[in-house]
Amino acid sequence: MLFRSLGGGDGVLAAELLRRPDTAIVDVVEIDPVVLRLAREPGFLALNRGALDDPKVQVHVADAMTFIRGKSELYDAAFIDLTYPFDFDSARFYSVEFLRVVCRSLAPNGILVAGSPFDLVDSPQEDLGMLVDATLAAAEFRNRSEE
Repeated sequence: MLFRSLGGGDGVLAAELLRRPDTAIVDVVEIDPVVLRLAREPGFLALNRGALDDPKVQVHVADAMTFIRGKSELYDAAFIDLTYPFDFDSARFYSVEFLRVVCRSLAPNGILVAGSPFDLVDSPQEDLGMLVDATLAAAEFRNRSEE
């Protein structure tokens, strides 16, 4: 299986994906070389088990959106492990445009796994669910409620 980790330069997600016997390649796309350097420090190595140096892991120091747009491979799964959107530049990774690019990079039965950047404490969950569903639908993903 081909996996793409958008963010995740700490290597922890890559380590988990390597536990799967069917993992062929894990592309880790991390824009921050400092995160990649820290991932090779003893504290992180205990967590990521040296995953970033595994031959199945390909580390790319790049902007996630630019990287995906430049690739034609279709992935079995994409994992969004990006920073909390604290400004306009980081918020674009939760936009319809970005998610549409991710959707088009997936194989026909490919999946997207993403953490929610939203504060669930201050938002009614049904409103948040509708927002997430509408954004994913606009990005051409199947709506969760249709599954």
